Amino acid sequence: MATKDHPAASIDEQLELFTQELQRLKSTYAYRNMMRFNPDLEDRSSNDIALAFHALTCVSSAVFASPIVAGSFVRALVDLPKHAAEIVAQARATWGAADIYDIVR
Repeated sequence: MATKDHPAASIDEQLELFTQELQRLKSTYAYRNMMRFNPDLEDRSSNDIALAFHALTCVSSAVFASPIVAGSFVRALVDLPKHAAEIVAQARATWGAADIYDIVR
């Protein structure tokens, strides 16, 4: 597979790289927007916030696009870690996810 340092050998590989970069940019924008709308999250561990946000992105890309919903989900995961599995399961039931393994990896 091609990398940023080595040009893609085919159009399909270039499209795959573009798609990955676009998804990364969307996720970065959504994360920053979530933090802007939920300033109280800055009081929590940045690593915990990042892990919870990743779980959210695996649940549904439509959900993490809303900074209020994303902040609520992330806050619940960080503040109630013993209930994380239940919170993610409830989010999956509400918004759907491709596969439970996508969430835990």
